[in-house]
Amino acid sequence: MTSLLDMVYPRRCLLCRKIPVLSGRQDQLRFKDLGLCPCCSEEVFRQKDPLSPYGRCSFCYQDEVRNALFRLKYEGDRDIADALAGWMVQEGRDWFLSSRFDLIIPVPLSQKRRQERGYNQAGLIARGLSVRLGVPYADLLVRTRDTMPMKQLGEDLRIKNIRDAFAFEDPGLLEKMKRFGSWRLLLVDDIITTGATLMEAKKTLTGQLPGADVLFWAFAGEEWDQTRKKQMTGQK
Repeated sequence: MTSLLDMVYPRRCLLCRKIPVLSGRQDQLRFKDLGLCPCCSEEVFRQKDPLSPYGRCSFCYQDEVRNALFRLKYEGDRDIADALAGWMVQEGRDWFLSSRFDLIIPVPLSQKRRQERGYNQAGLIARGLSVRLGVPYADLLVRTRDTMPMKQLGEDLRIKNIRDAFAFEDPGLLEKMKRFGSWRLLLVDDIITTGATLMEAKKTLTGQLPGADVLFWAFAGEEWDQTRKKQMTGQK
């Protein structure tokens, strides 16, 4: 039935919206899983900039990657979130499996911004990762106040803007988690620039769960100069 539907209503690439020309079984399987034609797939996976030891950034925020994230954040295209999670799994599966996480946690939006958008884009991506990787999802954190959009601020102001902006959603759940000792938690966000938001969220988690090991996984990130990369990774 699926093959018949594909013949009558052929699927289009999620990015270029063209009906792809697929040569070989590998192209067909990749398109079925990722929704990308061979050309867009090559462009998306062309550049990546993983960070260590705090976590991973799957793709550079440019070209097709930027367009896909724009559709999710500003055009209401919720359906593309699962595809983005699939791209992340394709790029970082080995890193993820070697890390053995207990929970996947999205970085939360402020209540105001969530009401405006109707959803948390990081939450949609995190749920896609949870389903694909078989690790439980939990909305552990909330924003305690509205913050200014980070893109309007310089690096120093971003750090001040996000300081003390997170708290635990459910104090009861927090107490239960404390009884189970150490946790390995994965923070998921859509994009990382200076890293201020992720580091503040991590500080909130480890402040209440001192034994927790917290790493992050962002879908996209701006290109990193060496100074900022050293600041995030703790290199000298």
